[in-house]
Amino acid sequence: MALAPLTAHASGDASAAAVHFLGSVLVTMAAAFFGFYAVRNLRLNRLESQGPFWRYLALVGAAAGLYGLLGVAGTVVRSRALTAFGHGALLLCIVFLAFSMREVYYNSALAPPPRTGSSRSTPCAG
Repeated sequence: MALAPLTAHASGDASAAAVHFLGSVLVTMAAAFFGFYAVRNLRLNRLESQGPFWRYLALVGAAAGLYGLLGVAGTVVRSRALTAFGHGALLLCIVFLAFSMREVYYNSALAPPPRTGSSRSTPCAG
């Protein structure tokens, strides 16, 4: 495998291009495992209220995987369009992550408050 196409990196340095390529591959692999984990939990989910949360996390994995793939492609082929789409994929990843955190907030807001252990119906001795 020749690394000659990796010299198309924006910096022009072959070692920086190799690091960018390997980093993008690692992001893609991590996103694939994360997406698999989220989809698996979505299928095994028994609580209806957690469905949107796992869907958003699956979309986070898909968007991060797309970002990684576009990073790999942007390292091999110099293209401003690939960079722009990569930035858009990263933005989608962040937006879906924010939506999943919103679902966590809404699900916790609907939960009953925790018990303190003391009863308010008994008057204080004093």
